Amino acid sequence: MANRVQDAPSQANDDWSEIEQFIAGVTELSQLPQSLPEFASNAIQRTVELLDAIAGAIWVANQAGEIRCVASAATTNEHGTLSAFESSAHHQFLQRIASNVEVSSLQVPAGDSESGEASCWIAAPCRLQDHSLAIVEVAQRGDLAADAKAGHERLLAIVGQLMESFSQRQEIRLHQQHHATSQQQARFVRLIHSSLDLERCAYRVANEGRLLIGCDRLSVAVNQGHRCRVMAISGIDSIDRKSPLVDAMQSLVDAVSPSKRWLHYRGSTESLPPQFHDAIECFVNEADTHSFDVVPIIADEAAIDPTDEAKSSGTLLGMLVVERLRLHSSVESVSSDESDLEQRIIAVSQAVVPALSNALDYESLPLLHLSKMLRRAKGFASHRPGRWLSAAGVAITLIIVMWIVQIPFSVHSPGKASPSLRRHVFAPFDGEVVELLCSYDEAVVAGQTLVQLRNRALELELQQLLGDYQSTEKKLLAIASARVQSERSRDNPVEGTRLAAEEQEQRQRLENLTAEMSLLKRQLAELQIKSPIDGQLLTWDPANLLADRPVARGQRLLTVADLSGPWEIELEIPERSAGHLVELMRSPDSQRDVAFSIASDRSEVFVGTLIELSTRTDVGQHDNLITRATVAVPDDAKNLMRPGASIRCRIDCGTRSIGFVWFHEIYEAIRSWIIL
Repeated sequence: MANRVQDAPSQANDDWSEIEQFIAGVTELSQLPQSLPEFASNAIQRTVELLDAIAGAIWVANQAGEIRCVASAATTNEHGTLSAFESSAHHQFLQRIASNVEVSSLQVPAGDSESGEASCWIAAPCRLQDHSLAIVEVAQRGDLAADAKAGHERLLAIVGQLMESFSQRQEIRLHQQHHATSQQQARFVRLIHSSLDLERCAYRVANEGRLLIGCDRLSVAVNQGHRCRVMAISGIDSIDRKSPLVDAMQSLVDAVSPSKRWLHYRGSTESLPPQFHDAIECFVNEADTHSFDVVPIIADEAAIDPTDEAKSSGTLLGMLVVERLRLHSSVESVSSDESDLEQRIIAVSQAVVPALSNALDYESLPLLHLSKMLRRAKGFASHRPGRWLSAAGVAITLIIVMWIVQIPFSVHSPGKASPSLRRHVFAPFDGEVVELLCSYDEAVVAGQTLVQLRNRALELELQQLLGDYQSTEKKLLAIASARVQSERSRDNPVEGTRLAAEEQEQRQRLENLTAEMSLLKRQLAELQIKSPIDGQLLTWDPANLLADRPVARGQRLLTVADLSGPWEIELEIPERSAGHLVELMRSPDSQRDVAFSIASDRSEVFVGTLIELSTRTDVGQHDNLITRATVAVPDDAKNLMRPGASIRCRIDCGTRSIGFVWFHEIYEAIRSWIIL
């Protein structure tokens, strides 16, 4: 270019055409959305090529006077040229231009140049929008003509103007982008605050927050009780709790939420706590995600610091799960830079705090669902007064009907069937079972021996009494013989009197021993346990239960019942329903019919009679208060009865109003609250 500027005028048109193309190309570059180093690199490269310069560079000097290179280009040895740019003379040259000194070029003698050749530095300053100074510079050979140098200065000035234009456009684009982001943030805040419904708020945070953050998927978990529950996933209308993705995400949130810390995953779990590894691997496999962040939503805190390793002391409102399914985000309008992403996540999480807190407070209000129903009823009445009056009329009519119309009222209770005539056989004394003479479901008659017991203590005591009896009997014979001899001799009347008294004493002892032996024999006879009635043995597997086992006095051994006789049903009436039966039993003319069905066969319903109601309250098997009652079983149901069979009973308590029959339990509960 330097030679062409000095050539004949015949080349002028070609030169101007090339310059115009250069200016048009740089102008087009200045209009593209790119960074300042990218534009500067392209512009200086084209400038060096057009001017056929040794090298070129674009420098930026800030307000503090610091100068840095943003782009450079060279046609020869770049290392040597840049070394020349780093000389002290060149630095002073740039300082003079940055200080508004009227200088645009500097001739460098051959002795001062590291390349050994004379060179010339030509520069043109321009102002950028951030109040910094840009310097466009090229290095030419030292033999450059004066008019060519002037042409170079004008061309560099044009490049500087285009650079100023680029800076203005870039500033405008930044303002526009900032304005668009502000509008998007304002719209996001407006939408998430537009409703206090917790689920709707969570879905708006997920869908609108995804656009604001610039991620592929955003999920929201809300702290309900003592667990963060996944409530919304962007792009999904409703959540399937049984899906593997939701299950894996829930496990991840459960693992991270106790720590209240920001979890970063960037493809590796080496730097993460080991308690998170299983949940992270499961979630990554199900979600097929490249990287994700689990961000706590903390109330009562001004900001979230992602580098803070300490556990937060604020209230955990929920968690955000920010996913990126690919290396770069699918939302093109948002930068994928890591620091910018963290700032956008922080902005979204801080904006969500008041909306989510208000929604949680609203959801925790007592009688909320009743208030919503009343609000809908009020809106219905205000917009459709005619329909409201009709609905009120229908409601009043229903209330009157429910108050006047009478329907049967009954009390339901479970029960067990059993024969009316049944006896339990108990052990009369401590002992051991020697012989079992019966089996399950065997027919027995009254007086039939069922069990043979043995009491070794009674047997030993009887043997002792027999020995005492024989010894006393021998003593009595000896005394009688001595007394006969004494009466014959009649020498000592006192001795005869003593022998007579001793004889009487021994006879009394014999009588006592005889009575004791008779009692022991009766007790031993009672060890043969007999059936008290005719019937069937109901005890299941008595051989396994009693054979060769010790028993205690009063222990129940067997049960015998007359299955051919009358049957009864034993009921356990809940205490809340016992009052209705008490009123029924007090009325002598009342019908005491009880409809029942057997649990094993409910195809047929029988009708029995309530014959007895306990006057006391007992404690049932489940520690609930009950009142026991007895129902007589009709003859047509005896054949289907089995001892211990479960029975479902419905006791007829007369007629009551429809409202009482349907809502008497609610009425009694409210009444108990008011009275007590």
